[in-house]
Amino acid sequence: MAIGFPTPAVQRHLLWDRCTAGFLAAESDKPVTTMGPIHALQCEYQKLGRLTLVSELGPYMSLLTT
Repeated sequence: MAIGFPTPAVQRHLLWDRCTAGFLAAESDKPVTTMGPIHALQCEYQKLGRLTLVSELGPYMSLLTT
């Protein structure tokens, strides 16, 4: 089940990504690593219909497989 919320302010967006990273880590029974927030950002962007851009992730883009 997914619940839609209005897009958060910039300050809250970072917190939102961290929460998602925490949920993803808990789900996989692994600690949060660098990949966690990056994957969380990608998940949130997919929900919003946004592309994950190299210009936003820089060298971390190579960590994503999709």
